[in-house]
Amino acid sequence: MSVCNLTANIANSIVGFAVLTLPTGMERLSDNGMATSEALGVGVVLLLVFGTLNAWTFTLIAEACERTGTCSYTAAWQKTLGPRTAWLVSSSTLLISFNNAVICQSIIGVCLTDLIGFFLEAPEELPRLRIQLLVVVAVLLPLCLLPSLKPLSAASTFGLAGTATTAATMAARALDTSYGPEGKFFEVVQWVPTFEQRAADPEGEIAGLAAVAPSASSVAFFLSLASSAYLAHFNAPLMYAETRPDRHGSRLAPFRAAAAIAFSAAAALFISIGGAGFATFGEAVQALVINNYAAADPLAAIARCGLFLTVLFEFPLLERPFRLTLAEQLGSSSGGKGRIHVFLSLGAITAVALAEPPLDQLAALGGATGGSLLIYIAPALMTLRLASRTILPRS
Repeated sequence: MSVCNLTANIANSIVGFAVLTLPTGMERLSDNGMATSEALGVGVVLLLVFGTLNAWTFTLIAEACERTGTCSYTAAWQKTLGPRTAWLVSSSTLLISFNNAVICQSIIGVCLTDLIGFFLEAPEELPRLRIQLLVVVAVLLPLCLLPSLKPLSAASTFGLAGTATTAATMAARALDTSYGPEGKFFEVVQWVPTFEQRAADPEGEIAGLAAVAPSASSVAFFLSLASSAYLAHFNAPLMYAETRPDRHGSRLAPFRAAAAIAFSAAAALFISIGGAGFATFGEAVQALVINNYAAADPLAAIARCGLFLTVLFEFPLLERPFRLTLAEQLGSSSGGKGRIHVFLSLGAITAVALAEPPLDQLAALGGATGGSLLIYIAPALMTLRLASRTILPRS
């Protein structure tokens, strides 16, 4: 695989629907009284810093696979840290795939309901949960029952195109102030945009920036969402195995270059979506920023259409790892073939999605637990163990 193709594949695996929760993460940064513009600046800096960190650990996984002669995350872990703790990787995969599948199905229900409301001009009368359940039975179940996911290989292209369309729509609405006090959608949105100014102390003086710095919990929440958005590290070994060596016979150099470009592009897209959503709605931004946009907004309808197609074909790609990993942990040899496993897996995901959990907290949970292990902890531990094996024999 050439550097260009590899860059596109890495970018496709990074960019997903989790980015839609970043604006609410930026809103959390202003909880201590920081102005909206200042919270936006802090969020942009954190996205850049942790985007760089994610790109670096992504390449560390490839280096671990190169030095251990393995081609999967679990195999690299077993070769470096031992098989007794390999269950941590599978458990992280189980949690992340389940969380993402629930978020994905919730977005399907939200987008389809808003799209139908846009065309019928009666969004408030539509039963979203019934529409979502109908999609599960009529569309998602047949897709999950497919014997092979190869027909859905174009989903990665849909994902990047849909997210880019959403980013362009949000940027356009942030620039034309359609949701501002004088905008045409200001009076029809469910959550009126509100913006914070710098907090004042008890004596009425404007507090300094240090006094209203974001709390540790709000920063941790935002970084958990960012980790969930950047997470693509489980695919690093497979992508490294498909990397075409350069003229020196090395695959690490082109892999590092592709990762740097892909994560830079992802960071730019994340800043665009997170910044545009937060700058447009401020403290009123919702857990899923697409909910903030008016159902009658034609640009938002285009974004919802692209997003709907993205998550519709991406759902089976998220459901199957959850089903297979769960079957593996339960010791079921037919986990990937039996229809009963599909019904049980899809039923569990649907039950949680229909309960309407807070999607930002769900994304943060995945990023803070399994995501942190796969992104930050495991690559560092594998690198340190490999370094000790190199140094200790010499000493």
